[in-house]
Amino acid sequence: MISRLIEDTIILETIEHSTRKRQLHCSLLSQSGKMVDMALKVLDDYHVMENLYMDPKYMYICESFLGLLNALLSWIPANDLEPKVQLIFRILCSCLNCNLISIKSSGIDCMYQILLRKGSKKEVEVLFNFFHLDFMNNILTAVE
Repeated sequence: MISRLIEDTIILETIEHSTRKRQLHCSLLSQSGKMVDMALKVLDDYHVMENLYMDPKYMYICESFLGLLNALLSWIPANDLEPKVQLIFRILCSCLNCNLISIKSSGIDCMYQILLRKGSKKEVEVLFNFFHLDFMNNILTAVE
């Protein structure tokens, strides 16, 4: 539901009332840090569980929260992501190393959102922190 609201309000801009659109955009922006924290916490808690491979509900939870993280990574200010770079890196690398194609694919989609971002020089520098040697090695290992 949150992913759909983000998509309608920010990505697709399908809300026609400019006042309501501005209110929703401001509300989403003010809560974006909490939404990222929630997605990262759930992914960190569930993805490392062995039950993920045995129980479809755990896989569904991970896929859903990777979808939310994907939507958030496309527009949240890079400065808000900076303190979370290491955790995001660890979770996405874990997804790349997952045997489940759907989780691996969702992790790749999140990385792609990071690569697609445009912004000021300072924002780009923050995002380059994602792509250090360890991260690139994980990507190459997953591709093999």
